[in-house]
Amino acid sequence: MKTENRLSDTQHSIPAGNIPFNGYEHRGYAGVHHIPEFIFLPSALRGKIDLLLSAGTPLLLSGEPGADLSEVMAYIRARLLALQHTYLELSPDNDLGTQLAAIADDLCSHQAQALCFLDFDTLTESRRQDILPYVRQMRDRHERLQWLFCLHAQQPYSQAVLAQSAVDLVSELGVEMLSIPALKGRTQDINELIHSASLAYRQSARQTLHPDVLKRLQQYDWPGNVRQLWHSIARLLMLSDETEIDLRQAGRILPHIMTASTAGDGRRLINRALCDAILHRDNQALQQFHPSVIKALMYLGEHFQREVTLIELAENAHISPSHLSYLLKNSLRLSFKQILNQVRIFYACQRLECHPMSRITNLYLDCGYGDLSHFEKMFKRYTGLTPIEFRKQFNPAVLRDETG
Repeated sequence: MKTENRLSDTQHSIPAGNIPFNGYEHRGYAGVHHIPEFIFLPSALRGKIDLLLSAGTPLLLSGEPGADLSEVMAYIRARLLALQHTYLELSPDNDLGTQLAAIADDLCSHQAQALCFLDFDTLTESRRQDILPYVRQMRDRHERLQWLFCLHAQQPYSQAVLAQSAVDLVSELGVEMLSIPALKGRTQDINELIHSASLAYRQSARQTLHPDVLKRLQQYDWPGNVRQLWHSIARLLMLSDETEIDLRQAGRILPHIMTASTAGDGRRLINRALCDAILHRDNQALQQFHPSVIKALMYLGEHFQREVTLIELAENAHISPSHLSYLLKNSLRLSFKQILNQVRIFYACQRLECHPMSRITNLYLDCGYGDLSHFEKMFKRYTGLTPIEFRKQFNPAVLRDETG
């Protein structure tokens, strides 16, 4: 197996505007691999961001449920620096008025500046109103000021919530909303990213993926978003000696991804859409259910990491436990215990896919289980793998036989 895979000069030129290539090292495999900066962003998204920043358009950046804004923020920072902007981030944890007053005194009217407000939606209405005078003052005094407002990436936002966060900004600055979707279901972007990763990591120009493998990759939900997809393709290409990688070999290297849409091994499948809606407490996605079921599931999404009972959910939904049990069975074809276990194991899978270095001995407690053996039993029941086996497919550098 190759111990190092460097991108050629040609592959370094994958479009990313005029930003110089600096690269960074990823140590998730047997060697050190140099991945181009911002390769994780689809070209269409990079192009849209470039256009808005070049025009100096104030942005309100949000992430749909499951989206990861870290790569987008890194790209925006680099683009602004490439445009000769001074970049400053403001945290809602500190007094924004004091921060803005200090910045306003130091700003040069002729120098390009960029101000980024992190987790802007966590501010109360009164705190948002408090900073408006500073925004007006700085807008009037400094023509070359780029405004960026970033919403919390882990919350599901409706258009109504976005509009409420932006109503004053739109009137004062003409802010444009930019919503970053999760990778799930974006076939065109998935195909583009698979192609880019293949160019970077294939062992020869003849190495390809069988159409059936491509189909499975397109159908997968990618809870770890683009970074997970990129690393998965790298593993697939670098751990295979075949010219065309078929389902058999892909299933050996990426068993969870290749079997996510099948039930051939007899295991119980997780209702991924339901679990995703519960974890994100997405009221809109649950609207098809009885109001009491919605209340119960929303409550479960907030408290699944500790001991929680059917009686507790029923009290929160203002109905009897027996009635809630009937409603769950009737509408979801699942018992309370089945829903609880699916949510916890789905959460565990996401954690391991996004953070392969997570220790299993800490993870089972974070998922709400009080007993490691019970967690491992439930995990294998729903995934067909033990937690250790599941983790190994995402980070072979972690491979240890103990529970660790």
